[in-house]
Amino acid sequence: MYRIGLWATAFYFSGLFAFAFYRWDLFKNLGLNEWGDFFAGFVGPVALLWIVLSFLLQSKELSASVKALELQAEEMKNSVAQQKKMVQATYATLEHERTVVEKRELQRKAAAQPKFLVTLGASTGRGHKLFKHKLTILNTGNSCTGFLLILFQDGNTLFDATSEHLINGASVSRQDNIYQPRWEGGLTADISYTDIDGENHTKNFELRVLETENGWPKYSVVELS
Repeated sequence: MYRIGLWATAFYFSGLFAFAFYRWDLFKNLGLNEWGDFFAGFVGPVALLWIVLSFLLQSKELSASVKALELQAEEMKNSVAQQKKMVQATYATLEHERTVVEKRELQRKAAAQPKFLVTLGASTGRGHKLFKHKLTILNTGNSCTGFLLILFQDGNTLFDATSEHLINGASVSRQDNIYQPRWEGGLTADISYTDIDGENHTKNFELRVLETENGWPKYSVVELS
């Protein structure tokens, strides 16, 4: 478009000069005011042409700028979408890693706990009515310290068993010193201890009477918590 303006201007001036050359007799007697009017009229169309061309050029440049901005906005939109996907992927990865770490920690904590095998029966008896009850706790899990078991019947303490350090494979026993009738119902046991991480725990058990043919004391032990 710039070239069009130059060619149009050159053509306009050439035509005007050619006209002035061949019709000089019309110009040689012009006064100053008339020459001024002539040049004003001569330059006016050229100025108008370039004003129009400038407007068209600016419109073209503005349109190109708008397209460039639209492309830039689209690129930014795509970039934001990609960044969002990356953030989501990173979050999912971190969430998975957090879940894995938590699972491993739970597994480690579970492995750090002792496992108690509680049995209650009778060591000796007089006939089938009086017995010396015996409670044994075997640790089949990890070591613990500050072990304490309290046996209750209907909320009343029957006896307790303790151990400062109960390692894997070790056991604690407690036997009643007097002959008593078979304990019937309402039997519970609370065990408290400190694991190898230094955390305190409490477990609760219920001891249920099992029927036997000879009436000898026998109990099943169910862990409640």
